[in-house]
Amino acid sequence: MNAFPLSRFHTRNVLPLLASVVCCCLQLPPLAAPAATAEAIPKPALEISTRVERPPETGELLCCDARTPQHHHTFILPATWRIEPDAARQRLVLRAPDYSANIEIRFAASSPALVPQMKPEALRKQALDRFVGAVLVEESACYSSQVEGRAFDVEWSPIAAIRNESRLAFLPAGDGIELCLTTARERFKDFLGEFGALLTSFDIRHRSDDGRPSAASPALVQGR
Repeated sequence: MNAFPLSRFHTRNVLPLLASVVCCCLQLPPLAAPAATAEAIPKPALEISTRVERPPETGELLCCDARTPQHHHTFILPATWRIEPDAARQRLVLRAPDYSANIEIRFAASSPALVPQMKPEALRKQALDRFVGAVLVEESACYSSQVEGRAFDVEWSPIAAIRNESRLAFLPAGDGIELCLTTARERFKDFLGEFGALLTSFDIRHRSDDGRPSAASPALVQGR
C-alpha cells in the first residue's frame, strides 16, 4: 500500500494558476496539543491511502482506501485524475486532467433521507436545493458493488453565461455516501463512463470487519 499523508498532499505539483486554490482546499486544521498517551490521540476524521492492483484481466488499477471512524470504503480511481482530500469536511475531490470536470465524494453524509432508509422524495429536494437555478433532467437507480442507490441529473447555472450539468448519486451504505459529477452541459456525457465505473467499484464495510474477505473486489467489479 502506498499511503500518502494528507499533511503533505498539497505539495504535489499542480498547475501554477490553480496552486493557491488547491492549497486552500487541502488546508489542514491546527495541530492539537500533545496528548499524555498515544491512546488519547483521536483518529483523523478521514484517512486516505492508495494502492496499485494488477489483475490480469484489466491491467493496472489505482485503488483508493478511505477510512472514516466507523467505515472502510474501497474504490477504483479514474485513471490520470487528480486527487484532492479534504479531511475536515470528510470528502474527496477528483479532478479531470484538464480540470473540465470534477467528482466530489462525501463520506458519512448522515442524511435522514438516505440512512437508514432511502427516501427518494427528500433526496430529490436535496439535489435541487444544492445548485443555483437547478432543473431536474432525469432521475434513475444507480448501483455500487453492494447496494442500489438513487441518482439525479440536474442542470444549473452558477452565472447566466454558463450552464453546468451534475449527476448526484446517493448510496444508502455505511453512514451514507454521496458522489457528484459536475461539468459543462455539453461535456456531461463524456464523463458518465468514468463516473459509472467509480460508482460500481465502491465496496463499503464496517471497520471491525477489516481483514475479512470482501463481498466484492474492486478489481472484479471493474472487469465485468
